[in-house]
Amino acid sequence: MQEVMQKLQTQFSSHIIGVEDFRDRQALVIQPGAVVEVLTALRDEPSLGFTMLLDITVVDYLSYPEKKDARFYVVYVLRNWQKGQVVVVKAPVLDEKAGVPSVTGLWKCANWAEREAYDQYGIHFSGHPLLKRILNHQEFVGHPLRKDYPVTRRHLCNEPDDLMDEMTQRLAEKGVSV
Repeated sequence: MQEVMQKLQTQFSSHIIGVEDFRDRQALVIQPGAVVEVLTALRDEPSLGFTMLLDITVVDYLSYPEKKDARFYVVYVLRNWQKGQVVVVKAPVLDEKAGVPSVTGLWKCANWAEREAYDQYGIHFSGHPLLKRILNHQEFVGHPLRKDYPVTRRHLCNEPDDLMDEMTQRLAEKGVSV
């Protein structure tokens, strides 16, 4: 993995904020605007070959005073099956409303992972095809995985959601008109 990290640091030196320990491995910390470019290289360059997106999540560093640049970081976990390697890439969320670019154009599975991050943390993914709640109902107020969310708050759902916006899009992709 050292050679992978060195190659990335050389290739994307202007986009890299640093390398830090993240759980039991190193994480490449990059500028949020470079997410698509760096993840595309990780996926498409034959010498790298991180073709599988395992996860997208968010870390809330509210209670970490050493994290002064951003409260939230979006974390991408990628795997190279041939070499049995996993790489972690983190991007700070410098502006919650702007968020970070969506990677749904690189991996279809990013669709639901980004929606979950939006729903639970309030992080926006610019360019996402349908960024809306996926776990909480549409009348839910706030984002329950934020460290400052009041866990005893309750939210009633009074209006049903017919999900036609999602179904219409999926049917259109398959050539079925509604």
